[in-house]
Amino acid sequence: MNAELKSISSSLPLSSPPISLNSCNSNLNCSISEIVGTSAKSYQQFTVQDNLIAYLSSGGVVMCEIKEKEVISQRFFSSNINFNFDSERQERDNYGYLINSEPIEIYGPSYTKEPEDNSPSKLKDKVSIRSINCITVSKNKKLLAIGEIGYSPRILIFSLASNSTNNPVVIIHHHSFGINMLEFSPDSKYLTSLGIVNDGFINVWKIGNNVNTTSLHSSNKCSNVINRMVWHEEYIYTFGLRFIKIWKFENHNEGKQQILKGKNVLLGNWINSNFVDCCVLNEEEILLLTSLNQLILLKCNYDAPELIQLDNPIDEDINTIVLDGENEKIYCGLKNHKIKGFKIDELKETTRPTSASNGKLVTSPFKESQQKSIISMKNFLRSSLVYLNDIEEIKFINKEDLVEKVLTTSLLKDINGVKHSYTKEYLIFSKSGSVKELNMECISKVENVVDFKLPNNEVISNTLTAVEEYEEDHVVLGDRHGNLYIVKLTELSYDVIFQIKAHSSTINDITYFKVENIEIIVSISRDRMIQIFTNLKNDWNLLQTIPIHNGNLLKLIHHDSKIYVSSSDKTISVHKFTIQDNQMNVIQEKIITLKSIPIDMKIYDIELVISTMEKNLYIYDTSSFEIKRQFKYYNDVNESISIDTFIKYKNLLIIWSTSDKSFRMYDYFTGKSNGVFYGQQASNLGLFMIDEKIISIGNDGCLFSWCLNAHKEEEKKQVDEEEVKEAVTPILMEAKVARKIIPTQFPSTSPSKSDKIPIQPCSSPPRLSTATLKRIESRNSSPTRTQTQASPSRSPSRANNLNTPTLLPSGKPTLNITTQSPSSRPSSRAGHLNSPTLPPSSRLNNLQSPLKSSPNRTTNISRRPMVLQSPQSRPNTAKSNIFTKLDELKKEIMYLNEDEKMLTKSKLLDIVHLIDDKENYKESEILEKYSDKLVSMFQEKLSMELNNK
Repeated sequence: MNAELKSISSSLPLSSPPISLNSCNSNLNCSISEIVGTSAKSYQQFTVQDNLIAYLSSGGVVMCEIKEKEVISQRFFSSNINFNFDSERQERDNYGYLINSEPIEIYGPSYTKEPEDNSPSKLKDKVSIRSINCITVSKNKKLLAIGEIGYSPRILIFSLASNSTNNPVVIIHHHSFGINMLEFSPDSKYLTSLGIVNDGFINVWKIGNNVNTTSLHSSNKCSNVINRMVWHEEYIYTFGLRFIKIWKFENHNEGKQQILKGKNVLLGNWINSNFVDCCVLNEEEILLLTSLNQLILLKCNYDAPELIQLDNPIDEDINTIVLDGENEKIYCGLKNHKIKGFKIDELKETTRPTSASNGKLVTSPFKESQQKSIISMKNFLRSSLVYLNDIEEIKFINKEDLVEKVLTTSLLKDINGVKHSYTKEYLIFSKSGSVKELNMECISKVENVVDFKLPNNEVISNTLTAVEEYEEDHVVLGDRHGNLYIVKLTELSYDVIFQIKAHSSTINDITYFKVENIEIIVSISRDRMIQIFTNLKNDWNLLQTIPIHNGNLLKLIHHDSKIYVSSSDKTISVHKFTIQDNQMNVIQEKIITLKSIPIDMKIYDIELVISTMEKNLYIYDTSSFEIKRQFKYYNDVNESISIDTFIKYKNLLIIWSTSDKSFRMYDYFTGKSNGVFYGQQASNLGLFMIDEKIISIGNDGCLFSWCLNAHKEEEKKQVDEEEVKEAVTPILMEAKVARKIIPTQFPSTSPSKSDKIPIQPCSSPPRLSTATLKRIESRNSSPTRTQTQASPSRSPSRANNLNTPTLLPSGKPTLNITTQSPSSRPSSRAGHLNSPTLPPSSRLNNLQSPLKSSPNRTTNISRRPMVLQSPQSRPNTAKSNIFTKLDELKKEIMYLNEDEKMLTKSKLLDIVHLIDDKENYKESEILEKYSDKLVSMFQEKLSMELNNK
């Protein structure tokens, strides 16, 4: 699991030791090979100690060792780790901390050991909400401390020894809401943790190499807005909004927890000041900077601290300050990333003190930080400064000639998405309209494609939401307002060759492809429309608008002249593009209905893989659209995990889950877990493979490159897909929106299939064989029954219907016979329908509406006989009417009296005699006679036995 981190930026190649990545229950070995970008946005997330530089990068901290502005080694420490402990081995690293052992855990009074380990917790998903908020490195460069914010925040302390693992040696559970700042003591034996405003506590921890020497030393309440914290000599200074306080650290009574004593500084004229930065000048003085560009000197006397206002030698707005002790200079970070310095001797007490209330007061530290150009600046060795700016860049700058060199930078400011284009390139785009392309040979480099100027609205700001590229010099863009643009790139700029108001809302995705050399662009949007554009004779026009979905359209992919569109209405529509008679046709081939909203979908070979909101993964066959497999994945504590995006690598399915901010590997065919690894904290915008490496890009602009060890993969056996099938159970701002809606075309079916399946649903009565019908006829041919048949029918209209029996398409009669005896009582439903209060017209209406079926009667079209059906024997309109009348007759059988039933039966039997072969009829007649004799004999025998009794 060790691999070298090749480079962190294009200008700083990496050359050293292995950077390990923790994995749990893994059959494969996975490690980070490269990290590009930083997600540090405040001074607490960026720190420098001598030649070590640490900064936040998504879900972890990158620790760089620098020599002459070159990175000689680099390590990555993640806050999300599954520990692999070895209780038998008790080895220690070069700094005396245990290797591969369980970390020392300290709990506050309101904390207990993780309840998730013993029972399911309703707050289990909140664990993934916490993130890294602050970092610091000890003065002796032996320890790295990380503070979290969110649910159940922790302080994690890592050993920086060369032979240590990336597991924490100490974990502190004490703060309730989050840790705002961390600071080591000058002797590196103690650590101060300051909670956020809601937390309201400042704690001092004694850090040791074993359980007995790691404990809470002292604590006190501190619920003010704090911008800076400094541990100077034996005092801890906190500066913030209308607040300066000096905390006195007393190192006695080691075995007993103490109260951290503190004293407020009287602000006087600066009662409304917001102290945003500071630097220690000497043992007795600290230089302060306010949000109103004021420089104030603090005299460090615990009993009587004093504030003195100084003249500002630089007549510009200052964002941050840093001391260069060797050269006795103070460097100031200004707007537009400028840096200026002045000698300490130039600091003079002002003769005209001003009140802070006379200027503009920024009361929100968050808003103030957004206005800065340089967020934090540190002194780096003798000749350089290193700073973090507001565009997520970390740069070196020479103190003499002010020449800059980049340490790391994010891929793109305000990144909004990643697109695998038609040209097989990976495009990244920002909200402001900037589009860049990843260098496939060196992923740390990005090449500018276009900086598109989006039209803006006075009410709603516009953003770029979708991109596509084709022919290497054409880019298709979609924005938040539904406008679609096609631009042609030039040497210096671009030309818009096509523009249209394609949608009434945000364009979510765009794809480009060709069908027999005809260029096609398809776009989808929140307005639920699918827009199809074609290029004929160098003229782009709208071909068709497809309004088939009822929800937001989420994703669009193209495969084999088909497009697949997923929607929040829990469906995926498939549309096929064909050309007939030089005309483009769009055919709706399939609508796949899911149980939940699809999140992501991709096609591998002939399989459509879909992940849904219900945390399931479905695999469909793209030829038949039948489901082949279904999986639900679980983590180590048997909790189902979400599948936000995924990729397939050989026989592995690698997924990204926001449930616990993890990458997990599963067998593609069996669903067996093959490992888990961490590193990315922000939402994933892109997950793909480049040269056998897994590339992930988050919305914080950080790129991670993961490497799977080849030898482990080669040893893994390939699973036979056929065996798996048996084992796995498939469970333009003011313009009108362009529309061109035409009737949707469906795939044509063969005549035989269309004729075999009747259109109207009907009940499927029980079928009686010919022999049974003959027996019933013979029994009803008695003299008494013959007299009953002579009775007239009830109505002429019903007689007309009964005198025109019809045949089913199979040519065989079907008759619904009531098997109860004449003396038995009719069913309650039949009695109700035959009551005098029910007019005859109501039953006639039922006859005229064959599509209406009784709710108590099951409808099954597939039971209709279709064996004898053939395309050559298809009935014409007259024959179809006969069949319809036969269906009506079946429905009315139960309403007939006995006389009408006998008459109907005789008519049907005459038709049967005409249809059946005469020889077959004679055979059946003989069978009927023998069966009747057997019945009569049985009845006689039974009567005799009864008489004897």
